[in-house]
Amino acid sequence: MNPNIAILTTVISFELYNKTSSLFPEEIRTYVIDGTNGMHGINSIKFMMKKLKNSGIKWLILVDEDVIFIKPNLIFSIIEEMEEKNITVCGVRDGGEIANRKQNPYVINTFFSIINFGEIQNIYDEKEVLKNQYILENEFDDDIESLQFDFNKMVLYEPYYCFFLWLRRKGKKFFF
Repeated sequence: MNPNIAILTTVISFELYNKTSSLFPEEIRTYVIDGTNGMHGINSIKFMMKKLKNSGIKWLILVDEDVIFIKPNLIFSIIEEMEEKNITVCGVRDGGEIANRKQNPYVINTFFSIINFGEIQNIYDEKEVLKNQYILENEFDDDIESLQFDFNKMVLYEPYYCFFLWLRRKGKKFFF
């Protein structure tokens, strides 16, 4: 068991979770948030920051129940690279990278992401995070023009965007 790495999944369909969770990487603690009554998005993030604080977790893998790990142990090489390059957040852009997600390309979609929880818990301030649900024109200099699918760089579609926008504004390094 690797005590420094954990998976957190917010589950809306336990039937699906029971099928996909058997494919999770082995030797990793798993935490489940029951999302069937609206506990997801920013509420799930606020809950995780409170409940997992001081848990000894350095790397937290956020996955929805519809994530299927085909090669589950590859997660460890991603975490190694994040550690070597001092990357705080890794994930898929919420716009431009997946055909059905046409939202903001400056933030990730939490359906699958990895965060340096150990680093984030040391600076986390819920009130400060919640004040970051805004986007400024030309605020970020990501090369998004080469993205394959549609996106809207000014949209604030998901209430959890404030968490990732706050991290970006804190100068934390993202790997999309």
